[in-house]
Amino acid sequence: MIREKKRWLSGILVFTLLFTLIFVIPQEHAVAATKKVPAFDSKKRTVFLGDESSYVETLRFVNVSSKAQVTDVKISDTSVLKYDYLYNVNQGIYVKTLKTGSCKVSCKVKQGGKTYKLSTNITVKKADPFSYVKLNGKNVYKNGTGKLCNYWSDKSKVKVSYKLKKGWKLKTMYSNDHYRDSKKSKYVITKDKKLKNGSSVKIQKDYTSVKIDVQNPKGEVYRYLIILNRKTNVKAAGAQSEPEIYITELGQVYDAD
Repeated sequence: MIREKKRWLSGILVFTLLFTLIFVIPQEHAVAATKKVPAFDSKKRTVFLGDESSYVETLRFVNVSSKAQVTDVKISDTSVLKYDYLYNVNQGIYVKTLKTGSCKVSCKVKQGGKTYKLSTNITVKKADPFSYVKLNGKNVYKNGTGKLCNYWSDKSKVKVSYKLKKGWKLKTMYSNDHYRDSKKSKYVITKDKKLKNGSSVKIQKDYTSVKIDVQNPKGEVYRYLIILNRKTNVKAAGAQSEPEIYITELGQVYDAD
């Protein structure tokens, strides 16, 4: 009876060991293998050409913490794309489109004591997706070349509306407030606030940005960026006294007094 019990216990131990080897250990390795590491949000993407003032394209990261550090940003062809700046790792890298073509963007991300080398392939194309983009009822869009509109208003809110051409659809529309934190000596961008076509956007902090991202049937995203500023007692440089919106070659737009 005792021998049979020992055999039974030995069998249970062997079964338990085999179960651990077959199921538990591989699962632990699987968890380790699927651990997320920093990366660009896509290995390749298409961005669109704008005018010389259009710093509107953002190359975002995934699987990064707010404490991660980005260094050694490099672009293989700086005649196609130019690095502009990086507010913080969560906002991503801001780049400027210069001409149609292709290039590779690479950088290093330091996180959790490790350094990761990242890269993504970028193609720059031309596009003209909007029939109009209106601010307080007046069109500020110009044939796909001006992707950045600086707008000064004496009102605290600006109504933003648009109409898309056939084949294009909205991907996302959102706003951010921008300001300098003097205590921390850094520039801050607030979290994305979702908007709808025709939304009235309140101008807050130093200024408020509105981003309208639209995509074509291929899933390629075109961004139109609007910078909303409040007028002060001192008229902004270049502002017009006529009761109309004025657009310069750089896309500067002034609301009527």
